[in-house]
Amino acid sequence: MRKLLIIMLICGFVSSGLVLPKQKIYKMKTTTQLNIKFKLRLTEISKSIRNNKKLDPVTLNKWKQLVKDLYSSDPSTDINSLVQSVLKESYDEMQDDLALYASKVKYFNKLKKQIREQINELRDHRSQLQSKPGLKIRRKTVLRFRIKNFSNAIKFSKRVLKIQKLSKPDRSILLSGRIHVNSEMVDFKNKTEFDEYIGDLEEDLAAMGEEADLANIDLQNALQKLQQVIQQLSNVSKVLNDTALAAIRKLG
Repeated sequence: MRKLLIIMLICGFVSSGLVLPKQKIYKMKTTTQLNIKFKLRLTEISKSIRNNKKLDPVTLNKWKQLVKDLYSSDPSTDINSLVQSVLKESYDEMQDDLALYASKVKYFNKLKKQIREQINELRDHRSQLQSKPGLKIRRKTVLRFRIKNFSNAIKFSKRVLKIQKLSKPDRSILLSGRIHVNSEMVDFKNKTEFDEYIGDLEEDLAAMGEEADLANIDLQNALQKLQQVIQQLSNVSKVLNDTALAAIRKLG
């Protein structure tokens, strides 16, 4: 059931093309009020599983001893909730990673759309100029146009595409979905300069298309890796549960 829930969430997340608000897949707590020593031991086990995505013998022994100690102090301990709490960090980390990859794709697509809209506006303006062949090009009002400066947004997109571990500010920008673009009024000297600027934007758009393709490939690779991790964690969950029940039976 847990595995099915995660896969359904991923499918809806990717097909919509939207970034989900930051939330937890699981919001579960153990049913018992653990003291600080038990919490620290539980956190240590959880971090080990999160980093390795598997159970090593040392961690498994720590888990077995933890269950024995917990059950001895409180036989009403909910083992299922305890198992889910241990795996919670791993599931949260997977969701955060997937959200980041999807945010990259969304950022590139949104930036491409804005550049394309700017090009269309400039082309429309150029068509108006061409429809008036007798117009004196010295008049700045004819070649004055408010443009969007995409240089910073393009530099940002190239940087985040190459980096896997992003800084908190960069992650915040991506996950927010905002593209920071400055608008400015520009006076073009002549129609040739105007056309050259359109050409530069078209080159930027083509480059963004290639980067968007790479971002999509990264997202697909992340999804494939996620499916493998889900299977691994499903196996870990079963081992944790079986080990806990076996340890409890021995306690009598």
